[in-house]
Amino acid sequence: MNKDDKLNELREGAANLVFNYACVREGENVCVYADTKSDPLVTEAIAEAARQAGGRVVVVVADETLDPQASGLVDPLPIAVNAFFAADVILCILSVFKMQWSTKALSKAVKEYGVRLAYIGPNTATELAKDWAKFPAEVSYALGRQTIADLKAGGAEITLTDAGGTNLRARVNPDSWSGAGTRGPMKEKGAYGVIPASTISTQHIEKINGRIVLDFLETFGPSDEVCELVVEDNWITDVLGGAQAKMFKERLFSIKNANLFSQLAWGFNPKGRISDYLQPPWDKNKMSILTRLAGVMHPGFGSTPFQQGKETKVTGNFHTHGVLLAPTLKAGDRTIIENGRLTALDAPAVRSIAEKYGNPDEVLALVKK
Repeated sequence: MNKDDKLNELREGAANLVFNYACVREGENVCVYADTKSDPLVTEAIAEAARQAGGRVVVVVADETLDPQASGLVDPLPIAVNAFFAADVILCILSVFKMQWSTKALSKAVKEYGVRLAYIGPNTATELAKDWAKFPAEVSYALGRQTIADLKAGGAEITLTDAGGTNLRARVNPDSWSGAGTRGPMKEKGAYGVIPASTISTQHIEKINGRIVLDFLETFGPSDEVCELVVEDNWITDVLGGAQAKMFKERLFSIKNANLFSQLAWGFNPKGRISDYLQPPWDKNKMSILTRLAGVMHPGFGSTPFQQGKETKVTGNFHTHGVLLAPTLKAGDRTIIENGRLTALDAPAVRSIAEKYGNPDEVLALVKK
């Protein structure tokens, strides 16, 4: 297959992300940011779509940023940072786990310069050609609105369980739920998120207690090892399990405030096959996709000042996630996720919008696991 044929497979997904999620407009200054390890076909497809949207496009392909601690908090080179500050929109080909918006430069670009920052979730040619990259933005945001409505109707008392033994009780102000998938198209200054936008979360848990038995840790990827976290009044007080759990525990208790149970989050894009991202070898690009898929939860540990909105007594320089593949989450008597199935997929309001794009049974159908 020649280059033009390969690019043609990516154009629908790229246009969907750039036009409908990032909302690039005529005359905007667009920085497409990649590094030397990025997929050049994806970089080209995204830049082409941004030009078709009327953007004035600059493509920056930088040397890979060294980050020995895999923190995701290391700024790129100053020449790239200057391009960020001059942009209206940054379309980042790197995984969000490789360079997060919590870095000083990106935080400044978003908060002080009002730059819109979008990480391209499907950042390889294989992924950009898949249906999850093409999932209609209008339907995705409808799922977000429905989930927010269900959470508010259910109230502040949250329960999280699963077949593996997870049993958490939390209190969350219903107004604190947000996430890229709930904020709507990225039209406003300072908007940020991974696209296709399909997550909801809270970084403001009032109280959480219990035990959570993770399917795996972001750091290590899918594993048969057990990793059980004991949570007391918002803090992880013990980590039980095998060798990986021991290593995780050592890190968690050696970094300031890393043991804060800081985030409840899940995805609602129904068009990704979960099993595709559980195969070795593991890398965080797979995690970036898993966190967007319908019903998959990614609880977070540790929190940065960017995530909390300011420096607080519980913030630090650490944030990571675990994964629950088939959770049940309830807000009061409202079931939000049942054994890994997002209930908003069945809501009449969501189905009505999905009908614009075809048979709603097909538009909203989960890809078989």
